[in-house]
Amino acid sequence: MKNIDTLILAGGKSSRLNYVDKLELKINNDKILDLVVQNAINKIYVVGDKRPTKINVTWINDLTKNGGPGVGVWSGLQVINCDYVLILAGDQPFIGHYVTELCQKATGNGSWLVDEEGMGNPLASCVKVSALKSSLEESGGVNV
Repeated sequence: MKNIDTLILAGGKSSRLNYVDKLELKINNDKILDLVVQNAINKIYVVGDKRPTKINVTWINDLTKNGGPGVGVWSGLQVINCDYVLILAGDQPFIGHYVTELCQKATGNGSWLVDEEGMGNPLASCVKVSALKSSLEESGGVNV
């Protein structure tokens, strides 16, 4: 059995929504962030500004505020101690259907969702922590 924890990225600015915090928006009386959190597994880490959640999570500050998802992942990797990490974007309220599949298919360096056009989504993935740390270590997750 793989040792998998969850890292949710919640550090965006919501600039395309005129800076309204999209993770606080509701679907059927549940905040978008809560819908993502309820699909997380094991220890749940969330990178970004702290917000109230229905389920207890561990909040992590972005090492570089507004640095993008790579920095968010790198920030989370500083405290995560597991074999694989389930990485989810905080604005994916309907991801639950895919979580089990992502985790079951994570072998080698991991797995991620692929769309109809063959494009992989690293913000819906289950990745080997050591491989991720190794690939992000030099840049700290900053897109250079």
